[in-house]
Amino acid sequence: MLAIDKVDVSYGHAQVLHQVSMEVRKGEMVFVVGRNGAGKTTLLKTICGLLSPGQGTIHYQEQPIQGLGAEAIAQKGIQYVAQDKRVFQSLTVRENLEMAAYASGKAIDTVLEQAVNLYPMFEKMMQRKAGGLSGGQREILLIARALAGSPEVVLIDEPTEGLASIVIDDILEMLRELKGTVSGLIVEQNLAVVSRLADRVYVMKEGYIVNEITDPAEISNFAAMGQYL
Repeated sequence: MLAIDKVDVSYGHAQVLHQVSMEVRKGEMVFVVGRNGAGKTTLLKTICGLLSPGQGTIHYQEQPIQGLGAEAIAQKGIQYVAQDKRVFQSLTVRENLEMAAYASGKAIDTVLEQAVNLYPMFEKMMQRKAGGLSGGQREILLIARALAGSPEVVLIDEPTEGLASIVIDDILEMLRELKGTVSGLIVEQNLAVVSRLADRVYVMKEGYIVNEITDPAEISNFAAMGQYL
């Protein structure tokens, strides 16, 4: 479904990604792990069109998308959830979702129902200002907004960073519900989360993919080590 082949990305004269190759198959939850500065966020931004590769190809549904703008790539069915947990703080939860419905062309009622199914607590939170939500609730709202357009692939950057364990469990449950219906490429530092959801793990170091793990037992062993390399 999504194939990245020998992609290089630079910021000015500094090369950040080196010959990065990976794939995301239909329905998979694929995780990218590595220390800070490994190039994980740069990878997601390149796939979603915020950055352009200097070399290499990115194919989605067997069609090249490298070099397309972020809006064009989103329209093709790839949505990006950034790490910053930035919602429209002055708007209510409902208004945030209504904006997502408008942008995607979906019926508002459909988007609202989907969001409540994803996170039942939203039913009682629709009139709350998004700026008053917890970090975890903002993350769930961002994911719900990204799913409004029924994408086939979601790119999620550090969904559990800085969150309490009880909220992490909510996000885990939500991602588990999506597994098999939406393909995910997720940057994550929490290896316990990775071990519970991953179909495939890529380990990055200094802009390179240094390991790919697909066997469930090996993924569990890798996570149990508690370190990336």
